[in-house]
Amino acid sequence: MTDPHATRLLSDFSEVTPTFTSKDGDWCYGDTHTGQVRTNNEDRFFCDEARGLFIVADGMGGHAAGEEASRIVIDTLVGALSAATLSSPSPQKILEEVLGQANGEVIRQSENNFQWRGMGSTAVVAALDGTTLYSANVGDSRAYVLREGRLHQISRDHSVAAVMAEQNHIKREEVRTHALRNRLTMCLGIEEQILPDTLRLDLQCDDCVLLCSDGLWDMLPDEEIRHLLQLYPVPQEAVKALIQAANEAGGQDNITAIVFRPQLSTLSVEGANSDSDSGEDTVILRSNVNG
Repeated sequence: MTDPHATRLLSDFSEVTPTFTSKDGDWCYGDTHTGQVRTNNEDRFFCDEARGLFIVADGMGGHAAGEEASRIVIDTLVGALSAATLSSPSPQKILEEVLGQANGEVIRQSENNFQWRGMGSTAVVAALDGTTLYSANVGDSRAYVLREGRLHQISRDHSVAAVMAEQNHIKREEVRTHALRNRLTMCLGIEEQILPDTLRLDLQCDDCVLLCSDGLWDMLPDEEIRHLLQLYPVPQEAVKALIQAANEAGGQDNITAIVFRPQLSTLSVEGANSDSDSGEDTVILRSNVNG
């Protein structure tokens, strides 16, 4: 039975219809849930297996403006990020530029609609090009990679608590429970200038990637996320388990998760743009993000 609280997106942005049906062998799956406290869902997500494009956006603002902000972000990103653009010489630059376009579009529509004034949204984007993962984020929706039993946060939270952790005022593991963890220092739709964090990561066999809104990681410590991703190797089962666990932990916010396990043996290594992002660093999974 379809969950009445779920808002799922297809490439034509239709709601309620599942993004993916349950099939053996599916390597990616996404879902979202309103949670146990809120009455509306301001999260949105997008999965395109063929394009290798995955997005989570978490909107904010009154009078349903948060729902509109995340919709605008998804629409803008999906419309701009074709397979061709993601195979350009510098995908990280493309992701940064397109997030800038989404930022401008949220601002524009906010200024044109009084009820949407002040709306904003986070965004975390992951794009596959052969065996390479490109990611970018604004706000505190996160990207993780599970590799060899260790969970690595590969995105960077744009929040006051995260800044405090980077400056060693608090421990990294305290970010999840800190009072200022949801006080954002950057999001889409508020300031004219943004500076997304981007990365390039060479994938390994059996890597598992998770994109999620703060409604998930705010409820579940990294160790529990790691455990569930290991316990449920099928992406659909992992997503359902993560959302259920977050709801059982309180479900204080909307909860969205995308899990994908790229089958590197089936990806075209020849299609990977090995010369892309010349001069830009390839990310080595940080040893201190598994706190």
